Amino acid sequence: MSENFVEKYPDRVQFLMITSPILLQISLRSRLRFQDQTTIKKYLVSKSDHFYHFLQVIRETLHLQKQESLYLFINNSGLIKAESQVDEIYQKFKSSDGFLRINLTEYPSFGNE
Repeated sequence: MSENFVEKYPDRVQFLMITSPILLQISLRSRLRFQDQTTIKKYLVSKSDHFYHFLQVIRETLHLQKQESLYLFINNSGLIKAESQVDEIYQKFKSSDGFLRINLTEYPSFGNE
């Protein structure tokens, strides 16, 4: 629940008012893992940011090469456009627990596998 996130970081309540809590899960078919070998992470992303900023953070975190493409899906269906604003997508698709749930998968581009 996103309320637990707020309780865990009480000094950031002001910050939480201008951010969106995102629950990012790497697809089960993906070879990607976070540094601690998990497939799920929680993020606070500025509502005014676009998803391409968030993608940059994810790419750096996962140490991806330039030829690897990432795709973000909401509710296991809709693909998020990188130029979409975080708050717009958050307001439209947030779950009942207050998180925007996003699935991530990679895809080799330029014919590399």
